[in-house]
Amino acid sequence: AAEYLREALQIRQDNLAPNDTDIGRTAYNLGLVNLELGDYEEAITCFKRTEQLFTEVESWAVKIMARRMFAVVLEAKGDHDRVAEELRFCVDLARQHELIKQEADVLLDWGMNCNLRKDNKQGAQHLQTALDRYEQMDEEEIAYNPVNKGFCYINFAYAFSEQGLFE
Repeated sequence: AAEYLREALQIRQDNLAPNDTDIGRTAYNLGLVNLELGDYEEAITCFKRTEQLFTEVESWAVKIMARRMFAVVLEAKGDHDRVAEELRFCVDLARQHELIKQEADVLLDWGMNCNLRKDNKQGAQHLQTALDRYEQMDEEEIAYNPVNKGFCYINFAYAFSEQGLFE
């Protein structure tokens, strides 16, 4: 997969305008493959390229998505402090551009990340805010993403059980 994506990225870079979003999408997908392969530095390069391109074309939702994946790479590398910084940046950017779904998704990631690090109180706060944002969405928006609301509840259960709050 990585070989084909590298080839596709090269072809697109050679034949498309430098800020064509197809280049960014291909770099993003190559980043995902590199993450799975454990090639974190190459994944970071790909996600940074995606972020740069989608910043140029002001596609904030995709920029947030790339930064979220950058946070996943940092987590895999064990750089927990920078994960929180990246997720905070994503939440701020989503709020700045009134992207409720992206804000909720990042807060869900952040809540789960806090739970994994045993910071269950902070995790519960992020999860509650994520749940609040999901509930703000129109029926049309939530229709394709109800699973994330379920993830909030699962992670609430985890956070509270870790605190000995079983009821």
